[in-house]
Amino acid sequence: MRRIAMRPKLNETTALAMVFSLAMCSLPSAARPQQSGQKAFSFRGRVERVDPAAKRLTVHSEPIAGWMGEMTMEFAVDSDAVFDRVKAGDEIAATVYAGDLILHDVQVVPPPNTVPPAGTPAPGGMPLEELERMALANNPTLAQARANLRVAGGLARQAGLYPNPTAGYYGDEIRGGYNNGGKQGGFVNQTIVLGGKLGAARRVAELEVNEVRTSGEIQRLRILNDVRVSFYHVLAAQRLVGVRQTLARLAADAARTSYQLGNVGQADRPDILQAEVEQQQADGSWAEKEFTGTGFPCVFYLKYHLYRNYFPLYALARYRNLATRITQFCGMIVRPQEFDRQKA
Repeated sequence: MRRIAMRPKLNETTALAMVFSLAMCSLPSAARPQQSGQKAFSFRGRVERVDPAAKRLTVHSEPIAGWMGEMTMEFAVDSDAVFDRVKAGDEIAATVYAGDLILHDVQVVPPPNTVPPAGTPAPGGMPLEELERMALANNPTLAQARANLRVAGGLARQAGLYPNPTAGYYGDEIRGGYNNGGKQGGFVNQTIVLGGKLGAARRVAELEVNEVRTSGEIQRLRILNDVRVSFYHVLAAQRLVGVRQTLARLAADAARTSYQLGNVGQADRPDILQAEVEQQQADGSWAEKEFTGTGFPCVFYLKYHLYRNYFPLYALARYRNLATRITQFCGMIVRPQEFDRQKA
């Protein structure tokens, strides 16, 4: 009995479909097309760390309305090309989907404290010229100055003209007297101005018009000056924020370098402490790069941003209490019986 080997044949369409299916299965989850029906959110944040080996970005994200608050965590990306153009410290914008920790369409954007050149509006901002236009269009004192100028112009026009003539009818004892006629008649009255008084009045009115016009121009320049001073105050504050952020990053790098030198025996403990002191920020807190929450291990980690504020304060309070021999540390002591006294 002869055995016959059966080999099924595949047509070209079936073979292409199988190849496409295998290719899609081999793609990482970050590169697969997003399933329809999932809610999309706009994402923005600052890159804290880039890990091309693990294909992860550690991002300090801004609050995402309807999904999550501000936090620092690791994200995957939809394209490996992101790691070639994104570095630590960059501000990025992307799209995320509900229930997914993958950043899609990652773009590097200007940081929020970047001030555009004069005349170029920044995202969410206005140029100086636009602010000046809004101030001039909406300030009520300029509308009042324009109204005063119209009034002064009307008075100046009247000041150079003769008074209006007066015409009338006069009647007395109408249908009275012996012939039933009485006294009746008409009159015309016109004041004749002599001595060049009309010309003098016209010159005085024109001077008043110039005074009103000058007052309006002074008010316009005062408004522009206030807008420009406020604009450059804000501009300087934005620049100062940027400089302080740069200094904070440099101090953090210096502290990290001191830790590394201390680990290899190239830096003493005082050097490390000095670097930590220089890293302290203007508000008394310290920049903290480490994660402070567990999250989901090997998936993402959390950072609670207030820990760096109240843990140093807690440590200083503990030190003060120990130095003054206060053994019980608490803000206040409330005993249960005090609540009963308040209720009574």
